[in-house]
Amino acid sequence: MNSGLVDCRKIVLAAVVCLFACTYSSVVAAYAKPTTMVRQLQPRRASGSRIRIVSIASAARQAASCHAPKLHHLIAAPPLENSTAARMILDLGLMVAWNILPAMEVQIFGVKKSSDTRAALRFFAERRIKVHFVDLNERAAAVGELRRFAQKFGIQALVDSGSRRYAELGLRPGVLSEERWLEKLSIEPLLLRMPLVRHQQQLTIGAAPETWDAWYAAAKS
Repeated sequence: MNSGLVDCRKIVLAAVVCLFACTYSSVVAAYAKPTTMVRQLQPRRASGSRIRIVSIASAARQAASCHAPKLHHLIAAPPLENSTAARMILDLGLMVAWNILPAMEVQIFGVKKSSDTRAALRFFAERRIKVHFVDLNERAAAVGELRRFAQKFGIQALVDSGSRRYAELGLRPGVLSEERWLEKLSIEPLLLRMPLVRHQQQLTIGAAPETWDAWYAAAKS
């Protein structure tokens, strides 16, 4: 941004100089060769005389006009060497970062009050893994997303039967169909075992640091 500002200032300054030169252009005498040597006699106080050599401009010299400078002559060329070096350093930094940091992203569903959810967020943050966190208190999980976990682990694996909310609602296993459970879990996130973690097509329910470590190791290899 600073370099852009400097370039704008240069352009404005060049335009002002060009306008000034065009307005106040004048003709001045320019000489490319030595002037004519003329011998003059100067009287002295004492007897005798001395010869003094002076240079007098000849009237026949051709005058040269001072033209207004062109704008593109006044604008400084961009520092190509500096910009090229900066690009090379940036490219090298990106290559190093790509080799050091694992190209891995995960999506975590949970609530911030859940200790297991906070542990999962901390686990991936410590390993500099990009996390897309969905706070279920702010945005409900889609039924289709929950169905993905239910198809792999079963509907009861999603339900936290030991939670306070489960007891408050008086729920029991087998009371609801799988589809009704998915709808209930979507609107009652505190019934879920958290966190729900997804990495590509791989899923986990609840705390699963061993599985997450395996994902991380596979991403680095």
